[in-house]
Amino acid sequence: MKYVEPTRTCRDGRDRVSLPHVPSLIYYDFTSAESFVVNVIAQGLATADDLAWRGVQVAPTLPVPAMLLERRARERVEIELLDAVRVLPQLKPRLPTRLPNTRAALQAVASVERMHRARADAFRTALFRAYWERDVDISEMSSIIAIASDVGVPPWVELDHQAAQAAQVAWELDWQAERLGGVPRVIRPDGQILWTVKDAAAVQAFLSGSP
Repeated sequence: MKYVEPTRTCRDGRDRVSLPHVPSLIYYDFTSAESFVVNVIAQGLATADDLAWRGVQVAPTLPVPAMLLERRARERVEIELLDAVRVLPQLKPRLPTRLPNTRAALQAVASVERMHRARADAFRTALFRAYWERDVDISEMSSIIAIASDVGVPPWVELDHQAAQAAQVAWELDWQAERLGGVPRVIRPDGQILWTVKDAAAVQAFLSGSP
């Protein structure tokens, strides 16, 4: 995986050495309840430069507008929600009635990260909450635009920025090449991977760099 990140400097005796700053990578999708949990836990734990959010589609063939959940899919989502609430009891999710194609939403977040980074975390969180708490169809661009406006993303930000679209496609290729198998997946700079979200303390410790 390739990184293009800002550098930072440190002083070693009298010499100034430039060191590349490599963030932890977080692969996520809005239809993943565990991704929602990681997003909530990550708030306040690290600076924007410490985490690189990479949105990937778990189910890229889903239609727009969103597909109504069939019985089996609804049961699976219900189990995911129960697990999420066990990790973070303060969550107040609502069982969604549909499963959206997330490409436009993921590309919109990537666009905001490039054009107005200060609002990216709030925008990502608002999209998660819109789906998991209000059953909003976040496959629809009209819904994405309304959510962006609600969290203060300036109207001049292109939510379908061409570079962001290309980046999101590249992230999916990396995610597939690494055989990560699902989301969320957190890869720290030391190579350690968070495979499961069992409890909030473990996720906090992992994001903070603890063994």
